[in-house]
Parts: sequence; C-alpha cells; structure tokens
Amino acid sequence: MAERFTVGQKDLYRILLVDDDETFRKAHKRLLNLVNYSKLNARFEVVDVDSADNAVAGLRDGHFDCVLLDYVMPGRDGLSCLKEVQSLYPDMPIILLTGAGNEQIAVDAMKYGAMDYLMKGNLTLEELERAIVNVVTKQAMLKQIEEQRKQLIEAERNRVMIQTLGAACHHLSQPVTVLRACLTMIKKKEDISSETNEMIMKAFTAIETVCDILWKMSHVSQFSSEQYLNTSTYSEDSEILKI
Repeated sequence: MAERFTVGQKDLYRILLVDDDETFRKAHKRLLNLVNYSKLNARFEVVDVDSADNAVAGLRDGHFDCVLLDYVMPGRDGLSCLKEVQSLYPDMPIILLTGAGNEQIAVDAMKYGAMDYLMKGNLTLEELERAIVNVVTKQAMLKQIEEQRKQLIEAERNRVMIQTLGAACHHLSQPVTVLRACLTMIKKKEDISSETNEMIMKAFTAIETVCDILWKMSHVSQFSSEQYLNTSTYSEDSEILKI
C-alpha cells in the first residue's frame, strides 16, 4: 500500500480501477480524478486497466492505496484476480464491483480478502468515494494494530529473556562465590610453590572476571546503549585461561 500524500489540505488516494467495460472505466476514472469532495478531505488519482493480468502487472509497476476490481471480466474473473492480488499484496485494500447482485459473490469476495462489495447499477460517486476512504483507513488501522501487537510480543519476549538471564546469573553466582572463597583460602597458605601460586592467581583473576560478567549480565536491562562486556577484556580473559 502506498504512503499517504496530500494535495493542498486533502489526502491523495492512488486507485487502480480494473474493468473490461471501457465506458464505465473511463467515466469513473474521470469523475474520481476531478472530484473534490470536502466532507472526506480526499483527492483521487486513478489508473485504469482492462483485465486481471494487467491489474497484477500494474500493481507490480506502481504504488496504489486501493484496487477497484470488476467481478465479471473475460478470461479471469474478479475472484481469481482477487486471490492472486491478496497472495502478492496481502495489505492491499480491494473493493469488488459487480453489475448484478449476488449474495454468494459477496460472501466469496469477503472470504478471499475483499474489504467491500459494491453494485455498479445504483452506485453513486459519493458511495464510491466513501467506500475507498473507509477501506484504506480500515487497512491502515489494522496494520497499526498488528504492529502494536508485534511490539507487545517482542517486549514480553525481552522481559522474559531478561528475567531468565537474571535468574541464571543468580544461580551461577553461588558456585562462583564458593570457588572464589576456596581460591582465597588456598592463596593464603604458605607451603605452596611459586608455580602453584601463579596458577592460583590466574584462576583467581579468571573467577573475578566471571563475577564481573555475571553482575553485568544480571543488570543487562541497564546496558541498553553499550556493550555489557568490552571485547578487549574478553581477549585478556582468553589469554588468562591458557594456563
């Protein structure tokens, strides 16, 4: 769906009109292009094509806010075109137009993704304008709601991840604390060789680094704009572990 533009103080809607009836197509294109309906604050720019295949090609080549799609056309009918357009452009608002009333056509149209269904015979320009604005507005609202839903899901996922990370850090800190206490006690002994003492110091330094990492990871929500661990520190720790 195209980004909304304005002309003066009015929203501009780009419409793809698909109908094999050239008289209907050209007449409604002319009327919509010239309309200046102040109640809806809308202006329309219409591109017309005469077949389902040309409609799909037109959508690939241009950006549109809405498709007005005739039901009865030679070759492929409106429902066939509707299915393809929905598969390619699921966010595209589509209004199905038909020359004869048929409840089953209306049901099928809505089933396959049309957002409205209008009868050509008694269709007024005002009704057509209002239908276009309504479906485009509705689709924009649905898209916004979906984006908000995704944001809420992502926020909940992050909350659970941070909570789980905090719990993991809490459980890891207990054995690390024990190891640090044991190393501290061993380091205080006087009957250890210099080589053993050097290994203990390296291990003690590594444990201190792990403690620092665990503390930072347990407070990860406070480090949204910076790395929780400097890469140079990690490189130094890797060297320490090469005993």
